[in-house]
Amino acid sequence: MDSERFKKNNPYYYNYLYFHSGLFGQQLQRYFSLFDRAQFHIITLDHLKNRFEETIENILVFLEVESNITLKPGDRNKGYDVRFMPIQRVQRNLPRQYRKYLEPLAALNKTKIRPINKTTRAELMKRYETDLSLLYDLTGIDLTK
Repeated sequence: MDSERFKKNNPYYYNYLYFHSGLFGQQLQRYFSLFDRAQFHIITLDHLKNRFEETIENILVFLEVESNITLKPGDRNKGYDVRFMPIQRVQRNLPRQYRKYLEPLAALNKTKIRPINKTTRAELMKRYETDLSLLYDLTGIDLTK
């Protein structure tokens, strides 16, 4: 099925764009073709988590903002897996004023995020290999580790 027909007939079309959304090398290459490289300050989540203060300081310097603020590291929005997708869909499709009544049920529907399966990770790394190489060439960031 062609992508336009699939998009038209599938209400969850954008849920299938995960792979393309992860092509960071291609995305940056497009941006760099339109804007001066000096306008970008690229960080990784890993760097932010492991060197929080240094990373924030570097961002503030890049933005030419005074660094007289203090930010504290921490997991503010912890992720979770969903046990039963139908419950999550019902909750999301309800008007906002009714969602609060399902909060106790939604809390029971959360579970810890499981580590990625090693085979799945290897397959994804293979699919992203070319783009990860491009990302490295553009930024020096190595996400293959």
